[in-house]
Amino acid sequence: MSNIHISERSTQQIIEDLDSVWRELQVYIFFRELNNTDANLILRQSFTSKLKHFNPRHSPDSKDIEYVASSLSRGHALIKAALEWESPFAGKDPENSNSNSTARGLQWRLVMTYSGFEIIVKTLMMHSNGCDHGFLDNFIRLCDQENNSYPFERLNTSRVNIKKWIENEENLLHFLKIKHQIKENGEYKYDDAKSIKKWIDNSEEETVYIKSAESVKLAKALRNCTAHGSLSANKVKEWKIENTINYLTQYLAEIGIAALRKLI
Repeated sequence: MSNIHISERSTQQIIEDLDSVWRELQVYIFFRELNNTDANLILRQSFTSKLKHFNPRHSPDSKDIEYVASSLSRGHALIKAALEWESPFAGKDPENSNSNSTARGLQWRLVMTYSGFEIIVKTLMMHSNGCDHGFLDNFIRLCDQENNSYPFERLNTSRVNIKKWIENEENLLHFLKIKHQIKENGEYKYDDAKSIKKWIDNSEEETVYIKSAESVKLAKALRNCTAHGSLSANKVKEWKIENTINYLTQYLAEIGIAALRKLI
């Protein structure tokens, strides 16, 4: 199948889509309000059959379904709250031209969105460990999003002067102070560093389209850099990647919606 380029949609359109999908899921989320035992069981079995698309170990047991419903509700609420944060800022008055507040707000908006997205992913996949690249690839495939790609602004690597940091993954890892390491076959692999390096390499192209899975991995890497304090708001402004962070927030929401739609 050929690549499908996803055009940008407004945040409001994405919120409306999220609300629409969530309304359709309410019949399952509130199954426990059904007094009829037979109807309750039929509803749980129907919901479980769709959950099994992500993991065959899902059970129609009422406690299991309640856990899934509660977790999906938390994930949905975080994503929606992030999207509805229309003019995010954190810190001093963003009207001050020297303020980093808007950049910092965009970063934490991405952190919120990724947290909600990760809750949905782990709930559907029945996964409690970290989301490495192979795991995310599989999730994107189950959402039928693997052939979608999203537009990004070209990163001017000469302007931000970071080309010298990508000679190898260790240098980039050291520069960004990324600590997230996953041991595989006796060796460490640096997933976050690889995602950022790939993003920088791809920015050599005039028009940048990034596949769904790579967008999620980049969002995860920038989220980790933000949460661990290695990507400051000052760097975000200096590198002029505010729009990239904003796009990633929207794309995570889009993929989260695609996942929830699989349950309808």
